[in-house]
Parts: sequence; C-alpha cells; structure tokens
Amino acid sequence: MGAVPFIGRRRELAALTKRLDRVSRTGAGSAMAIRGRRQVGKSRLVQEFCDRAGVPYLFFTATKGMSPVEAVAEFCAELRESCLPADPEQVVRVTSGSWPEAFRVLHAAIPPTPSVVVVDEMPWLTEQDDLFDGALQTAWDRLLSVKPVLLLLLGSDLHLMERLTA
Repeated sequence: MGAVPFIGRRRELAALTKRLDRVSRTGAGSAMAIRGRRQVGKSRLVQEFCDRAGVPYLFFTATKGMSPVEAVAEFCAELRESCLPADPEQVVRVTSGSWPEAFRVLHAAIPPTPSVVVVDEMPWLTEQDDLFDGALQTAWDRLLSVKPVLLLLLGSDLHLMERLTA
C-alpha cells in the first residue's frame, strides 16, 4: 500500500517556503512557532515541507515523559542520523542531559547553506526540563540565529506555545 497523498495546505506550504527563501536570501536564521490542536496535521505539513524544500534538515520529535538525559541523547542521535550534518561522525553524543551542550552540537552541525531544524512536541520538552526554553532562547540568540537555518517549533499546548513565542 502506497503513502497517503498530501492534499491541500498550499497557503501554509507557501508561507514556510517564503520563510526559507528569506533565510536563503539573507543568510540569517529565522524561527517560527507552529501551534494548533492535536491531530490537525502540523507534523505532516512540516514533514511534507521538509521533503519538498530540497535542503538538509533535522526533524526531532520529543517523547512525553522522557527525562532530560534521554531527550538530549535522542536529539543528538536524531541529529547524527539526519541529513543535516556534512559529517555525522562529527556529531558529539551528549550524555549529560544538557540542552545548552546539545544546542552547541547542533550549531556545529548546521551547514553554511540553508537548512531546516524542526522540534516537534516542544511543550513536552519544557514540561520535563524547566531549563529547556531558556537554553533554547540563549542558543537562538547567541548561536543559531546567525546561521542560515529555519527553526520550526511545533506544539499543541496553545498556552505554552504562546508563552514561549511571546
């Protein structure tokens, strides 16, 4: 049985493409929160965008209830296995549970050409680690925003996503 065809969402795909085009044009990073109720197709939309974009990407999905040590290790494993790093062997395994360290590893793996980094189910990361959103903000401000990367943060907890993107 074949894959389910992707139908519709032209406007949303166009908005994501426009944001990636801006990253390509300026060489500067751009972050975007995508929030909505569960099961409305956020992840599928972004996966389709990544598949069509033709640039290296990382698509990381958090797991509810995972400890920070497990989440950081999984993030680094997904990064290593993704098409983002030029040399996957250079992706350091982080076993400390430190998001600042994981974001430094991500920074080193982002190529000098446009790319996409997706963090799906982001509210679960903030739920399990009080330091996550501060670490992400600091990493964005100091490391990631100067790279040609489109950072997509997905979540269904509308209140939390609004707080994080305010």
